[in-house]
Amino acid sequence: MVEYYKETEEVAYKKSEQNSGPKSSFTTEHNEYIKELLDNDPQLYSDDIINSLTERFEDFTISKSQPNSHLRNTMLITVKKPMFESEIRNSVGNLQTRFEWFMEWKDSDLDFTKNCIFIDEAGFHINMRNNWARSKSGGSAIVKQPKTRAQSHTIIGAIHSSSVVHVVIRKPPPRKETQAAKKKRKANNGKKRTANEISTEDPEVDDDAADNKPVLKGTTIAHFVKFMNEFLNVMDLDETLKGSYIVMDSASIHKSKPMLQKIESKGYKIMYLPPYSPELNPIEQFWAMVKEKMKRDRLMSGENLSSRIGDACNDVLISDLYSFCSHSKRQIIKCYNKHRSNMHVFLLNKCLFFKRQTSMTNFTVNFS
Repeated sequence: MVEYYKETEEVAYKKSEQNSGPKSSFTTEHNEYIKELLDNDPQLYSDDIINSLTERFEDFTISKSQPNSHLRNTMLITVKKPMFESEIRNSVGNLQTRFEWFMEWKDSDLDFTKNCIFIDEAGFHINMRNNWARSKSGGSAIVKQPKTRAQSHTIIGAIHSSSVVHVVIRKPPPRKETQAAKKKRKANNGKKRTANEISTEDPEVDDDAADNKPVLKGTTIAHFVKFMNEFLNVMDLDETLKGSYIVMDSASIHKSKPMLQKIESKGYKIMYLPPYSPELNPIEQFWAMVKEKMKRDRLMSGENLSSRIGDACNDVLISDLYSFCSHSKRQIIKCYNKHRSNMHVFLLNKCLFFKRQTSMTNFTVNFS
């Protein structure tokens, strides 16, 4: 005992049931029930957990502070920022669809890290910021944003495990300065009207019907076909990409028959991913990293959203691209096993020994 004290400066004592602290009110059965509750609803309050436990188990009583401590220290369940997903994402039907997709392609020479190009769209706007902020203890964290609503920019990109092949930004059409100021005016200029006048007169008149036409939003087939034409020209310049698989989700704009015929005529193959399976598309992780890089800093004077997106794309490392593709490749076997998919978009830590390599993005801006 003296030697132990000299080494640790602590008094040795024999651990037993008497000195191991108060016995926990929770049993293995309680823990299993709590786990089942949280699997069904991860956003339960501690009061809800207490009520469910007391209703399920007779003579079970605990204080309000016990559940949170037990969840955190014993069951290792903590509060996190949730990732929301569609209820049907892991439905029986979608699990079967992923299985059939796997069986269709399992005997092909397709390899996510070698001969695949991944294509998808994403939305960006100038007010993108982090979902956290700092403030003095006890005060609110307020982040000021411009009064006007930010216009969204659509970006279409194509990546390979070794490079960013092609990226195009489609800017929204500029709004006319006078359009926002124009309002509909009353046709009678505020004067009283008879019943006959009301029945025959238009209650509202547009100042300029042509200027008030709705602005087209989103990516159309025409936009995507234009991107694909530019993309195929870039692909033709690289002999190492000949015969690659063009991997996309099953959105309708990706299925233009003339476009598909052109892709196949150039010797490329097409593969559509199963629905509700973003974890199988590495470009989803690429967009997440690009957006994260954009959120770090405000736009500087002389800088615009297009240049910021271009810089963020060029900052992605080749090692990152390969890791994205490798991660998605590892998810494929889950389709065969019919495991529930979990879109874990990760941002890789930059180890000091990684050699800095840019992805040499072919980046353009489309003003149409």
